[in-house]
Amino acid sequence: MTTAAEILQRAQAGDGDAAVMLSRLLDREGRYGEAVQWLERAASGGHLLAQTVLGARFISARGAPHDPVRGAALLAEAADKGQRDAAAYSAVLAATGIGRDQDWDEAFRRTKQASKLGHQRSKAALAAIGEPDLKAWFAPAERDVRSASPEIWVVPKFLPRRVCDWIIAQSKDFLRPAQVYNADRAGAVDESRTNSGTGFSLLDLDVVFVLARAKMAQTIGRPVETFETTNVLHYSVGQKFSPHFDFVDPVTPELAADVAAKGQRVGTFLVYLNDGYGGGETDFPLLKLQVKGRKGDGLFFRSADEAGAPDRRTYHAGLPPTSGEKWILSQWMRNRPQTMF
Repeated sequence: MTTAAEILQRAQAGDGDAAVMLSRLLDREGRYGEAVQWLERAASGGHLLAQTVLGARFISARGAPHDPVRGAALLAEAADKGQRDAAAYSAVLAATGIGRDQDWDEAFRRTKQASKLGHQRSKAALAAIGEPDLKAWFAPAERDVRSASPEIWVVPKFLPRRVCDWIIAQSKDFLRPAQVYNADRAGAVDESRTNSGTGFSLLDLDVVFVLARAKMAQTIGRPVETFETTNVLHYSVGQKFSPHFDFVDPVTPELAADVAAKGQRVGTFLVYLNDGYGGGETDFPLLKLQVKGRKGDGLFFRSADEAGAPDRRTYHAGLPPTSGEKWILSQWMRNRPQTMF
């Protein structure tokens, strides 16, 4: 087994792989600044993995300054030299316009490059989405209005079925007990919510997720920059999310501070990712309204106005499936730009 001392010695001798390993050891000890210094040293010597790891850190601001322009440049350089993870990251940055200009053509070019270099997720993403006609993808969507006030409507066939399958496949291995906001803003497991889920921050995404988010933004007419982290939720038989509000109720100083810092959560967009389960409706008890979409259908409801005033009529629940399992993509949005880092 290689010891930390041996890794340090190799890194000092200019071994880029050792520098990357050393940065990970330093991260575990909370010595982030030193970790970045070793990555910088290896990256300046042209080590592609170090460039990729360092570029991702500048994008995510994890243990490094938030410098998306520099991060995007490092990732593009590493991708141009054949680093497959850098190519996949660069695809997401091109699709989102983070650290560089948005360019869908470049996003698909980089995804194809990553696929050819052996990046399996990029290869599978292309199989799921192909090269969609973006004009058709972003065309105005049909709305089935279920409530004019509060605003609640279904978008039939919002996502293609193969895209729904892709999203489920990317989520299965990362499920954990779902949490709720508690009084001090922290996430907590609570008996009111017994389902599981997983979230996707910026560098967890791919062009499929980015396209889905962009289509939501186009459909509801608000900037994608106001979107929070995308979540995928899973319900087995009997699992539920008891009646709750999606807006942040500023009933404590901590929750009020959250709203002051991040803005109010004003809307929710759900996508039903599968069929074949009993029950599992989205229930609005105060409105005597239940919604159960088909695979690929979207559901949007507005939980607060743009000034941040909550609408308590949007009290709702995720009812438990009585058979089968239920998968949903959940996207919250606020009334000011958010960060996914």
